[in-house]
Amino acid sequence: MSTNDILFCRLEYEQKRDMQAPIVKLRETFESLEKELKVLQERESGAKAETEEILTQMDELKAEAEGAHLNHLSYFLDSA
Repeated sequence: MSTNDILFCRLEYEQKRDMQAPIVKLRETFESLEKELKVLQERESGAKAETEEILTQMDELKAEAEGAHLNHLSYFLDSA
């Protein structure tokens, strides 16, 4: 093997080795982002459920208030 062949093989080896580090880093970053996305999706789902619960409570309170208003109004109309 000539010196040029050895240098060429060494260069090829170094280029491949240098490419593996960024690929590994990208995979790690991708996996980390996937985990973060899953956590955010779970939080979003919880927030949506909580919002639905609050809206239901608001509707119940609104109906209760309207019923109380009608009872109060009918009391005054009956006593008049």
